[in-house]
Amino acid sequence: MKESNPILKLHFEDPQNAGILKQYNCLGKDSSLTSGATVIYYGFVKDGIIKDISFRAFGCSYLIAASSFITTLAKNRKFLNASKISKKEIEEKPGSLPAGKKDSLNVAIGAFYNMLSSYMPSLVKNKLYPEKDNRIAVAMSGGIDSSMAAKILKDKGFDLIGITMKIVPDDILPPKKHITSWMTTDIESARKICHILGIPHIVIDLSDSFEEKIIGPFCNAYLEGKTPNPCIECNKLIKFGLLLQNCCSLGAKYMATGHYCQIEKDIASQTFKVRKGRDPL
Repeated sequence: MKESNPILKLHFEDPQNAGILKQYNCLGKDSSLTSGATVIYYGFVKDGIIKDISFRAFGCSYLIAASSFITTLAKNRKFLNASKISKKEIEEKPGSLPAGKKDSLNVAIGAFYNMLSSYMPSLVKNKLYPEKDNRIAVAMSGGIDSSMAAKILKDKGFDLIGITMKIVPDDILPPKKHITSWMTTDIESARKICHILGIPHIVIDLSDSFEEKIIGPFCNAYLEGKTPNPCIECNKLIKFGLLLQNCCSLGAKYMATGHYCQIEKDIASQTFKVRKGRDPL
């Protein structure tokens, strides 16, 4: 690190907020797929603000420095605003990490995003954010459809929060879908779009619920000789159940997706129906 920016060097020689908090209510961990380098963040969120944060890093000097600097950016920052912290912001003052050390930055920022994600169950329980009429949570897959939906809504002046639903455990996804042990290519793509649009992005980890409510019953039904349709149950219990509940906990009045469909209200039954899109193709 001899040729590094003085700020980066300082964060290695005198790391800020190192260690384990005595009191924390969220925790995030990530590690490198190649070197095994690992970062763990401990955060204490109160009244929607990251009141305190600390870290432990096991790896090279760049990993330690990047992790330390991230804590200085996040401390006393509003929860949703903290999710906007990007690699670009991290490298603005300390300077860019060498090409061979970008993996350290991915691990450090991945662990931080994971920490934010781990706080969502508490957020759902405590309902810290009041509902806002113009706030929309956009389900971001990282693809073109959901990205364009977010862009259109942003241009219309809505207050947006990008959300990405995680339903597959890390150890099941193939290696090519991973950037780090926690960060997937889909999460990274969705986050990049949100950073470009200047909106928060939160990962909602529903993998345990998906296993319990969808995968388990699906497999059991097959063993009984039935032909279940898991998508129906997923839409009801996960997408428009738990995911929508998480969106509401962020103060969103609506949830938007990139699906090509029309929503119509049936006057007689006073229910909403999802119909095929207008595009004939």
